[in-house]
Amino acid sequence: MGAMRTEDIFPETDFKGLFTRGLIERGFTVRAGRIAGERRIRITSSSGRNWLSGAMTAFPMNSREVCLVADNKNISYEFARMLDIPYPQTLYLTQDESTNNEETALLLEKYGKLVVKPLDGYKSHGITLNIKTPESLRAALETAWVESPTAIVQQQVEGEEYRFSVLDGKVISVLRRERPQVIGDGENMVKELIVEENLRRQQLQTAVPYPEWTRDLVGDALDSQKVLANGEVKILTNATMVANGASIYDVTDETHQDYIMMAERFAQAIGAGFVAVDMFIDDHKSYGTYWFNECNAAPALKLYKAVRNKNCDHVIKAVLDRTADIIDK
Repeated sequence: MGAMRTEDIFPETDFKGLFTRGLIERGFTVRAGRIAGERRIRITSSSGRNWLSGAMTAFPMNSREVCLVADNKNISYEFARMLDIPYPQTLYLTQDESTNNEETALLLEKYGKLVVKPLDGYKSHGITLNIKTPESLRAALETAWVESPTAIVQQQVEGEEYRFSVLDGKVISVLRRERPQVIGDGENMVKELIVEENLRRQQLQTAVPYPEWTRDLVGDALDSQKVLANGEVKILTNATMVANGASIYDVTDETHQDYIMMAERFAQAIGAGFVAVDMFIDDHKSYGTYWFNECNAAPALKLYKAVRNKNCDHVIKAVLDRTADIIDK
């Protein structure tokens, strides 16, 4: 029996992702197939050099160890601790441990609101927010354990989530993942402010569509007749995904330099070529209250297409250019 052809090992050639499509446009050949039960992507340069990636596309500027750090929140938090970057108080529970243990009860009593997530989760799968009762905590743990044998139980911190994109040790983008919210003007009711926001959403030209704020997304706020004071902010939900009503803004130029240096130190400490460092920050313009959330060694480039206030194609181009240089060198 003869050796299998490349076309038989990697039969798939249809790709829609920004990363793979971008490389194809640069003259690379991209194919995929299942090996030992897992999907693998093979990228070939015009000079014949090959690079193999898993189903969740990693970037060639990151070593396997960097990916392991990013995938395991316990290791990420340890790096944050050593770099003196605060992170939420955290407990770890396996499926073999009781959901009624004393430590989780004390954590809930102390902070009043918890979040549960898988230890090595991906794309916000298995995360539950706003846990306020032992019953909801037990349900959240069961959800997290579907994604990972170990669940993280944390205090839920306030503030918006910010994504610092670090390429070759330097921050090239800071994105604010703004939860659904309205800002009062002292005249209009909350439901009227929501109507105004929905009109703005209809006019957006982003490649990633922004859904209308419906009852499914913002609940009873759709009917609220409350008039907020001028400048008063009302958070409607804690969603950070665009599909769930959040908004993405580029705030690179107005982010305090200390936060940028912090993200760069973290990326440099783990040896990442390209990584997203996510933090919760009370006010990104001034140095104050902040928390490390997680890092991501395979951030989706699609997020940069969802930015409302700026074209961020330069970030995608920079990542693709660096990838092409590494594979083809």
